[in-house]
Amino acid sequence: MYAGDLPHRDEEWLAAFADLVNPYLDTLSPGAYARLPRAERVVLQLVRDRRLSEARLAARGLGNGVAPREVTTDADGRTYWGKGVPASADARRELDLTELELDTRPFPGAQFRHEITGIARGPGAAVDLAVRTYDPALRLPGRPAARGPPAHPRPAPPHGPLPPLPRPPRRLRGPRPRRPRGPRPSRRAVSPGSATRWCASPTGARATRGCCWPRSASRP
Repeated sequence: MYAGDLPHRDEEWLAAFADLVNPYLDTLSPGAYARLPRAERVVLQLVRDRRLSEARLAARGLGNGVAPREVTTDADGRTYWGKGVPASADARRELDLTELELDTRPFPGAQFRHEITGIARGPGAAVDLAVRTYDPALRLPGRPAARGPPAHPRPAPPHGPLPPLPRPPRRLRGPRPRRPRGPRPSRRAVSPGSATRWCASPTGARATRGCCWPRSASRP
């Protein structure tokens, strides 16, 4: 079911949409819902319960990892979408957000909800935005502590100054590899008054400046 239009529709359109899709949604088995991501399951259940304003709100965060505005925790520690524990067993199964670990997951992956509440003209070419942030799991600094222990507790700092870190040992250098020495061809130096010539080795060695091969040696 495509729910991308739900945030942009009015109550009358949402009511007609629910009347159209709910008979089909009621025929699906629980296993079919279990294969969907949790965010999509929440939207479908809110449509089935005709909580249309909340369904519009939940559909706005599809695919973005957005938290709900508020959550409710029951006596067993299960966390549910919205205000209040769902009444039916099916609704509790679909609106259960406990697996998301909103209050214990590492802070870099914490889920919040940022909603723009106002847009105004700023100085020059700037635009002023008024943003409201929802933090249902109370993860932001300065808020009361979230329920449950932290996911990754930090160890207590040691008393006194920290000892200096040991210096890593210097990298030991092994013996330098020796170049293999092959047979060197005989050569004779050119007299200082003669012209400088480049001679190639008959064995394929590199050319040498200032030398020439004997007349008896074969040239390449």
